[in-house]
Amino acid sequence: LYKKDIESGKITREEAKELLQCLWIKMSEFTPVFPDFFNEYFSGLMTSQGACIGGVDENGHDATNDLSYLILESIREVNTPQPNLFARIHKETPDDFIKAIGKNLSEGCPHPSIYNDEVIIPALMKAGVSLEDARDYAPLGCVEPNPQGKTFGSTDAALMNIALPLELALHNGYSTFFKKRIGPRTGSPKKFSSMEEILKAFRKQVRYIVKNMVKGTNALSIAHSLYYPSPLLSSLIDGTIEKGMDVTWGGAKYNFSGVQAVGVGEVADSLTGIEFAVFRNGIPLETLINAIKKNFEGAEDLRAYLLNKIPKYGEDEGTAERYAREVVRIYSEEVMKHRNPRGGLYIPGFYSITTHIPFGRFVGALPSGRKKGEPLSNGISPAERGCRKGPTAVMRSVAALDLTYAGNGVNHTMALDPSVFEMEDGRLFVSLLRAYFALGGMQVQFNVLSEKILREAQKNPDKYRWLTVRVAGYSAYFTELTKEAQEEIINRVSIAKGL
Repeated sequence: LYKKDIESGKITREEAKELLQCLWIKMSEFTPVFPDFFNEYFSGLMTSQGACIGGVDENGHDATNDLSYLILESIREVNTPQPNLFARIHKETPDDFIKAIGKNLSEGCPHPSIYNDEVIIPALMKAGVSLEDARDYAPLGCVEPNPQGKTFGSTDAALMNIALPLELALHNGYSTFFKKRIGPRTGSPKKFSSMEEILKAFRKQVRYIVKNMVKGTNALSIAHSLYYPSPLLSSLIDGTIEKGMDVTWGGAKYNFSGVQAVGVGEVADSLTGIEFAVFRNGIPLETLINAIKKNFEGAEDLRAYLLNKIPKYGEDEGTAERYAREVVRIYSEEVMKHRNPRGGLYIPGFYSITTHIPFGRFVGALPSGRKKGEPLSNGISPAERGCRKGPTAVMRSVAALDLTYAGNGVNHTMALDPSVFEMEDGRLFVSLLRAYFALGGMQVQFNVLSEKILREAQKNPDKYRWLTVRVAGYSAYFTELTKEAQEEIINRVSIAKGL
């Protein structure tokens, strides 16, 4: 439509851009009304209008076009939090398109987030989507890839605190927060003699929580179909007319329930801590567990050792990445055993929105060196302690995971110094992104802001109502975030500047 109107002289490029910007502003007028506690879990009052550019078409050919560039330019100039702009990248994506993305980011616009067709299309096919339909995906919500017009994905059906089953495995099903046994008995940790036994106990706890999570979400799905069918949505989704079924009953061509694991990096660091401290350096497991039970009181030297002497996920050493890969595999295999009432598959995702902050309150101290109540790691990103060796080490660590399991998407949020986009006329950023995706990275999004501006916005929020940042798989006004979410963004920007 754009090409036709431009060629006929019906509209100019500038007029088309103005129409796009009016649309972005209209999308941003929506104000969700949520209770206060909701803002802790989904800080910035996340909304999810989406637009997708780039990628391949149904035949596997590059779909980047003039409108792709105009959309990038239009949203850079107005810098609204909506729509959630997604850019799809593949091997044949023009370098100029990646440079245009870099221009947006370097000028403080958090749009777009960036997706790798070479990983996402196989992930969707692993979940049962045809090749042609998988090529026609667009992310929705925060980061969730869906074949467009054919799917009822229930993409954010639940989020699971993946650090909790590790704590339960180390305490024989006992929760230090709830002060009672909430998981199955998986054996006294005093009897664990290998990492394999710890991982076996961890899997049993994951299986138990996933099973109960599925029971709850299935009950909600049934209630939804009985009391809140969606005839308007059904009329827009392939398969419903042919089947004569509402989407809530299973009328869509593809029916998924997407459930997310939160805190993968924290669990990977903890398992690495156990291997190094106990099975390599001879610290009794009972000593380590007693230390975390006491929140490291009286065991400060042990905590310092765990924090500073043991490799971390994000440092590309290998051990922590191996455990992160194992956590992804265990969770994914347990999730994909289940089906929903619409006849569809449960599929895993690895993103947290801002739930990693309040979820941390439900977990005691961990062998990563983290104290009780502290936030967990964000999405598939490393914890802040794992970002000490720079962006390339972080990207290699994340790309080491098998994210073809993650049919419901991941979020990997990074901070980059603006100088990255200036080097070699933007070619450094192009090379960085292409290398990350060639290694197996699935998704990434960037904040390119100074710590000074963010601190000023904290002190004078009325002067910085316009400041938009990347939170997780979405963007929001910085001043509307909780203090905890603001501090996490500032800390990561500070780390990036110091590298």
